[in-house]
Amino acid sequence: MEIKIGMLGLGTVGTGVYQLFQEKRKIYQRELGCGLTIAKIAVAHLDKERKVQIPEGILTDNAQEIIEDPGIQVVIELIGGGKGLEHDLAILKTRKHLITADKLLIATRGDELFQAAAKNNVNLMFGASVGGSIPVVRWLRDGLRADKIKRLMAIANGTTNFMLAAIAILSYDTALSLAISEGYAEPDPTFDVEGLDTAYKLAILARLAFRQRVTFEHIYPVEGITALEPADFTYANRWGYVIKLIAWAEDRDGKLDLRVHPMLIPEEHPLAQIVGANNGFYVEGEAIGEQTLGPGKGAGPQPTASTVIADLLQVCQDIKNGQVSAYQINALEKVETYPVTKIVSRYFLRLTLANEAGALEEVANILKDFGISISAFDQPETTNPEAEVALITWPTEDLNMSKASARFQESPMVKKAYPSIRILPKEEKGEEHGK
Repeated sequence: MEIKIGMLGLGTVGTGVYQLFQEKRKIYQRELGCGLTIAKIAVAHLDKERKVQIPEGILTDNAQEIIEDPGIQVVIELIGGGKGLEHDLAILKTRKHLITADKLLIATRGDELFQAAAKNNVNLMFGASVGGSIPVVRWLRDGLRADKIKRLMAIANGTTNFMLAAIAILSYDTALSLAISEGYAEPDPTFDVEGLDTAYKLAILARLAFRQRVTFEHIYPVEGITALEPADFTYANRWGYVIKLIAWAEDRDGKLDLRVHPMLIPEEHPLAQIVGANNGFYVEGEAIGEQTLGPGKGAGPQPTASTVIADLLQVCQDIKNGQVSAYQINALEKVETYPVTKIVSRYFLRLTLANEAGALEEVANILKDFGISISAFDQPETTNPEAEVALITWPTEDLNMSKASARFQESPMVKKAYPSIRILPKEEKGEEHGK
């Protein structure tokens, strides 16, 4: 038996997939007991110089040659950026199995793709859309399938995780320049640093963890790391916390709390140990308790290629056995989200005040007006005309903190109010996060 494979895209990841496939092809064939051949690869530019040698007759600039070829049974789509939707739907409608790494497509148009796969009784595999080398999609979809997940937290973007360690001692701009020089960030890093990449991934993770039709539009707020400064990390560390960009999903009595934002987490928490350009995933389940997957590389051609090939081998095994492991959209429920205004949390605040009598009293009164109490306070000594203060609040609703933040902006005593940062308490109690 010979299984023929098509590919759409031969960029960085596509090249990694092709290289890994060719290097390990004999091993894969021996394990599966059948032949495997990449028969056709569609690219945008046939004359582009490439890092791999492709046999003559394999490359084409017409994707339809792959879609319409009755001999090709599996297609790996690595176009990326949400640009492959039309091709992907056509692939599924021609009853070919589809493997994609496009998180944007799965997070925004997943329902259409899953429905097309189910209707045509073929596989739609998307393990490489989140986590790179970490098999988090398979973990949530298959490994934790029997449990009820209560909460999921993730560090799902290696670029921002790398940058946060740098921002702790450098400026944001310097940290970004370092990330670009190391190959972790693009010249335009908006997708990463504004939290969008993490939010797309969270939509996929939450869909799997809670078996609901979560899309990118259900996630709010989505906040990035651009406003963070070294001082935030100094205070956080002094109080026993680290700052991470966290993807958060929690079941609150059937409603999903879905958000992405920087967060102070205790230095002993498993996700605090995820350093460098790595990813990590943490879940709390009714049966399994707390489990962590990672650290591991979350991006790059080799890690992503490994997961793409793992999906490919699963599909080929299914073809050989005459079965389908498609993710069934019909089993999922509609999403009802939990109002962000009702979320209860502790907050970290940093303010620059006029260094004069009454300034601290003004801050305390504003917080008091919205029922917010102070748990910890720090003010470095200074003789400057402006003084910086940092504080941690007791648990309060998000709406209260939003109103207090607006008042800080209006107060003549407050020269600058930095964005508030949510805190994961060291000793958690349910009421601190809302019910």
